Amino acid sequence: MTNVIPGYPVPVGADDSKYPYGSAAVVNNWAHKSGLLEVQRFLKQIHDWMGHPDKVTAIARSWSPEASTLILGGREGILSAREDVRAYWEGSAFAAFSAYTDHVLKVVDDTYAVMAGMSDLSLKLCETITKTYQAGISFIGSCAQALLDAAGTLAQQWKNLWGGVCEAIFQALSDFVGAVTTLANEIRHNMTEYSRAAVELERKAAELRVPDPLPTSVGETGNWQPRKVG
Repeated sequence: MTNVIPGYPVPVGADDSKYPYGSAAVVNNWAHKSGLLEVQRFLKQIHDWMGHPDKVTAIARSWSPEASTLILGGREGILSAREDVRAYWEGSAFAAFSAYTDHVLKVVDDTYAVMAGMSDLSLKLCETITKTYQAGISFIGSCAQALLDAAGTLAQQWKNLWGGVCEAIFQALSDFVGAVTTLANEIRHNMTEYSRAAVELERKAAELRVPDPLPTSVGETGNWQPRKVG
């Protein structure tokens, strides 16, 4: 259901602090009087830009720090285990074990890099969504104020007698269309860059590998030599 304020439908229970329905009504009303129906489409577009940044942020956090913290914890555990073994053993088996540890750590680091990259990309997307929406509602507010100022001029009062619209009204709406169009183009550019980054992350994720099996030499007890103390 919707309530209708002059020039713009408002969902029942809508929060005017999140979307400026009053200002949108002013812009929409004068757009209708001016025959610039494209403005109405831009108003809806700005409303839709808000999306769900909270959900995007939650996704970003699920990659890092939540999942990536587990990876880093495992990495520290591997390093600690190697140092513990180093304190008591040496020989060819330890050398193979140490080299294998480096291999596993490389796999862990590559996995962490993908997780952190996904988190960073999601946070950038969230930031873009928020900034874009804030810019859009700012444009609505500025346009509404310009329209209210123009509506009070003698030029518009004269036009009111004939059902017309003065030049200042057209200019305010034109400025609004220009600003939103520029913003929309910036969004497309950003989304293209994000898409490229996502494809690169997808490629890196596809290249992730499971660690190779532990060298058989590590399991041969004769290859382990107690480390001399002193």
